[in-house]
Amino acid sequence: MATVPTGIPEIKIGDWLRDGWEVFVSDVGMFLLASLIYNAIMFTCLGGLILFGPLTCGFFIMIFDRMRGGKPDIRRLFEGFNIFGESFLAGFIFFLLLLVCSVIMYFGFALCVIPSLIGIALMVLLETAFLFTFQLIVEQRLDGAEAISKSFNKVKENFGQFLVFGLVLWLINAAGYCVVLGWLVTTPLTLAAAAAAYRDIFGLPGSPLEQAQASI
Repeated sequence: MATVPTGIPEIKIGDWLRDGWEVFVSDVGMFLLASLIYNAIMFTCLGGLILFGPLTCGFFIMIFDRMRGGKPDIRRLFEGFNIFGESFLAGFIFFLLLLVCSVIMYFGFALCVIPSLIGIALMVLLETAFLFTFQLIVEQRLDGAEAISKSFNKVKENFGQFLVFGLVLWLINAAGYCVVLGWLVTTPLTLAAAAAAYRDIFGLPGSPLEQAQASI
């Protein structure tokens, strides 16, 4: 049985980023390929609206496989379609809200600084609120609405520090899109860091950490 930490969640941004990086470099080629396919679909608005949830869940399946000591398989990226019903709604809501925030940010740059900052702030809030949504769908088979609610409720327990983590992930991803093909690296890195956070907050049965805790 998984050992789930209780009390106020401890935020370990440095550890989660380090663990995320270690997951990525453990099979660079596979994760780069997954990132290329994932982002190619996300770059099309219609593809993102429909497929964001299932593909994000599939990416987390690959990452959790690696965290459990297995080898990532690109076919697992599409395993999220097996839980399409659970993942579609959460992905649709997230991607639609993300598009709205992006429009506010980009039009804000054309007008003045404040609207663009509002758009960025809304994007960070959105990413923070949805931080555990897709991991919960993958690991606990919650439906979209339940996963969104449970993610937000967990984040609220230590909102300030989770918000800092969300900001760090957003900055890393933003930097990735500012550098040529940087998103190939930053996408799996930030998703793996979010997976590490889920592991520490909710537990991940079958991972070395869980096995070590069970043996104590």
